[in-house]
Amino acid sequence: MATSGFAQRHGFQAERPVFEGRDYLPEKVRERAVEMMVERFESYAAETHERKLAYKNGPWLFVQVVRNSLPRTRELWDWYEDANQSIIGYTRVTNWRTDRPERRRLLRPLKDCEWAWFYDVVENACAIWQRKGTRRGSSFAAELNLLLESHGVPWVLQRGLVIPADEYEFADELGYVGQVTTAADVRDPRVSLKKAFVALFRKQGGPDITSACLHAWSAWETAREAAGGVNDVQSAYPELWDAITAWQKLIHAGRHSGKKQDRHPTEEEARFIVVLLTNAVRLVSHPTATGETV
Repeated sequence: MATSGFAQRHGFQAERPVFEGRDYLPEKVRERAVEMMVERFESYAAETHERKLAYKNGPWLFVQVVRNSLPRTRELWDWYEDANQSIIGYTRVTNWRTDRPERRRLLRPLKDCEWAWFYDVVENACAIWQRKGTRRGSSFAAELNLLLESHGVPWVLQRGLVIPADEYEFADELGYVGQVTTAADVRDPRVSLKKAFVALFRKQGGPDITSACLHAWSAWETAREAAGGVNDVQSAYPELWDAITAWQKLIHAGRHSGKKQDRHPTEEEARFIVVLLTNAVRLVSHPTATGETV
C-alpha cells in the first residue's frame, strides 16, 4: 500500500462540507474509474491463476484494497459482514463514451464514500499493481487522467500519486521518487522525498513549507551518508555541496520555533529546495542515472 493516504496527506475530513462538492469527483467519473480498476484486477487474476479462481483472486484483491483504504464506518461496511451480500453490485449507467445505457459493476462502499477517500483507493490499487510487477498502473493512469480531464476534475494521477493537475512541473522528480510501497523502503531516501512532495501538494491550509524542506533535507542526509559521508560527497561534488550549503540555513529555519531565525522560506523557495535536494539525492545515489524512473 502507499506510505500515506491521499485524504490523510491533504488533511481532508468527511465532516467538512466544503470538500463534499460533486465537482471534485462526478458520479460518472467514480463509476467508470471503479470499472477500470475491476477490469484490471480481473485480467491480472486470469493471467496468473486458473480461470475458475479469477473471481476470488481478482475482484477479491480489489475488495481488500478498498477495505484497507476506506475508514471503517458502519454505514460503509455493514454489507461486508453480511454473507448474503454480493461483493460487486450492479448499477444502470450511461456509457460516457457512447452515451448508451449499460449495466456496470460498482463496489458498494465506493458508491457513497467521500471523494478524497476514493483517491486513496486509486493510489493503493496502483501500489498493488507495481508491487506485483504488472504494468497495469500505467494504462490505468492514462485512461483515468483522460477521464478526469474530460470532466474538469482538478487532479491527475502521476507515478502512483494523485496530485493537483497544475503540478506537472514536478513530473521528472516524481518519476525518480516513484511509488515506494514496502517496509524495507524506509531506508530509501525517496521515502522522505515523497513526504516532501506531498507536503508541498497539500490543499487544505496550503503547503506545509517547513515539513517539505525538512523531509527533503532528511532524504539528502540519508543519501549523503550512504554515498560515503560528508568528506566523500563534498570532495566528489564540490559545486553541489556549495549550493546546498548556501540554502541550509533557510531549510532549517522552521525546525526550532523557539530560536530566532532570519526568516522562513517562501513557497517558491521551498519548491526550489525540494527540487534541488531531489536531484542531489539522485546524483549521489545513482551517479549514472538518466531521467528515467529508478
